[in-house]
Amino acid sequence: MYLAFILALLAPSAWAVGDGTVQFLNQPRDQIVRAGETVTMYCSVSNGENGRFMWVRDGQVISQGYTIAVEQEPHRFTIQGIDGNYNLRIVNAKTEDSGSYRCMVTSGGSGIMSNLGRLVVESPPAQEYPTCQSSESNQVAVGETVTVTCTVHGGNPASQLTILKDNVALQGESIIDGTSYQWNVLEEDDGAQFSCVGTHVFWTDPRTCRLGPYRVISEPPTALLVPRLMETIAGGAASFVCSASSAPRAHYRWFIDETEIFDGSENSRFTIEHTAVASILQIHSVFEQDAGRVLCYVDAATGTIVASSDLEVRPYVVVPVIPDDDTDLPITGPPQVPDDTDSSEDAQPDPAPPKSDEAPKAYNTAKLPIILGSVGAGILVISLVILGSVLFAVKVYQDRRSGKASPSQQVDPQEDDVMYRSRYVSVVRSWLFPVHQSTQAGVAAFGIDNPNATTKNATLDE
Repeated sequence: MYLAFILALLAPSAWAVGDGTVQFLNQPRDQIVRAGETVTMYCSVSNGENGRFMWVRDGQVISQGYTIAVEQEPHRFTIQGIDGNYNLRIVNAKTEDSGSYRCMVTSGGSGIMSNLGRLVVESPPAQEYPTCQSSESNQVAVGETVTVTCTVHGGNPASQLTILKDNVALQGESIIDGTSYQWNVLEEDDGAQFSCVGTHVFWTDPRTCRLGPYRVISEPPTALLVPRLMETIAGGAASFVCSASSAPRAHYRWFIDETEIFDGSENSRFTIEHTAVASILQIHSVFEQDAGRVLCYVDAATGTIVASSDLEVRPYVVVPVIPDDDTDLPITGPPQVPDDTDSSEDAQPDPAPPKSDEAPKAYNTAKLPIILGSVGAGILVISLVILGSVLFAVKVYQDRRSGKASPSQQVDPQEDDVMYRSRYVSVVRSWLFPVHQSTQAGVAAFGIDNPNATTKNATLDE
């Protein structure tokens, strides 16, 4: 900082003017530019051709001679001029460039320091509209203090913000990026609304955000705990729901008798879940010592209320299972001898119990494939026999049609068994092939000799 200025103070003729020493011809001046524009801060001196100079902004060295000392984005800064002209040029101006600039020059044992030139770089806010927030919900209690805030982040200069209650301007307190107001709730504030109006040089019209309307609650809270009676067995589960009304910002606490229950206590055997309007207590594994009075305390802005319920726990009892029918039990003891005096025909001695070393024979399922295979083989053999008979009959029929059996063949009357077999085959063939008879009738209709008829006639004639 101000190193050259301190050195200049040590010189006895540091601020001499009009005696041929260094003088300012042009000094920095106040400027207002918009973000992204290019700005030039002027500094020129007489008799300072061989002088040393620097630029300083709010105590921070910007340049030493023609060397830029800015660490962030140094390419945006340059020194323009020669022979006593030391203008500082800033391109793409940003909000952080705003500040008070000063030019300092030393030459020949004397030094001078320029006036302050204030640079303001205007930039729009980072958001389009103000943000309204309330420390509480839209339900408030009489006597409660509510904080209303209005903020706009970014922008240079800062936005002008005004908080209004029912269109009446309020005296707010400045906070970072905005303003706030402390509201002490009264009973007549029911339905109150708040708004915040913001203005900025980059906004052509005012921008507004709103809160409310607020509902002011003056009656004490009420609570309901269900079920009123929970009956379960040891090891079972139980759940309770506690809901409250007229209780803004309600805080719930659970007790069993005088012991407070917390969420996740006893290795998560107890869990508590809160919703916007209720609290739920779950006991995942009920112990017998849990039996007692379940209490739900509700602390709200309108007061405190408690609701209760009863938890009854029955012990878990294991009941042995005894068969109802005694006849299912095995018979033990000696067999009963029939009484000789019993002359009824139905009287039979009781069967003797099975010997201990004899077990009932179980059906061997491994033999099932063998039985099924035997049945299948039998069916296959029968099918093959029938198929062979059919093929033999067809072969005989084809031989007769093709003339292999001569019609003039004489049948030996002594060979009666041959004639009998021939007729038997014909009967079997007509039974298996009924169509053959109609075929013979068709052949006779066209005047073709029937080979069978010829053979038959020849036999009769002989």
